[in-house]
Amino acid sequence: MMKVIETIADRKLELAQWLLSLDDEVLISQIEGLMQAAMSEHDWYDELSEIEKAELDEADADIAAGRVLTNAQVMENIMASLNR
Repeated sequence: MMKVIETIADRKLELAQWLLSLDDEVLISQIEGLMQAAMSEHDWYDELSEIEKAELDEADADIAAGRVLTNAQVMENIMASLNR
């Protein structure tokens, strides 16, 4: 079981110590990929198709117009449809 670490500095130190102990080349490569992605100025949005971007824009418009449901409402609708 992992211990609870309180501060960000403690968490970073724990991660650094763990990383130094790694010998798994595949895992190290995956971590490097994550690090490069985090340091990149590349935006995942740029990778989306025009259709996906339009769908996100539509969702944003729905939210702005108040056309949303709470999680409780969604669950209620699901339960009602299952009980038919």
